[in-house]
Amino acid sequence: MSREAREEAGLVIDPDDLVLCHVMHRRAEDERVSFFFTTTRWQGEPQNMEPGRCSDLSWFRFDRFPTNMVPYVRVAIERVRQSRTYSEFGW
Repeated sequence: MSREAREEAGLVIDPDDLVLCHVMHRRAEDERVSFFFTTTRWQGEPQNMEPGRCSDLSWFRFDRFPTNMVPYVRVAIERVRQSRTYSEFGW
């Protein structure tokens, strides 16, 4: 996760500062398990390091997510806010 944060958002996060907060078993074209983490410490300002794969990288209020947000990510964030550590999507 630390490596992905650097590659995709330009953020430096110490792996010891990451906390697993949700696991999602999901299905679309294939079956996957996604792991979601939180942190309260990082270095740098978020920036879209993959503009060909992501149209925007911004801070949003929970009640004002963009309409074109990836659906399973939206659901995962909602489940984390409900203190649920596991969910399923697309079944």
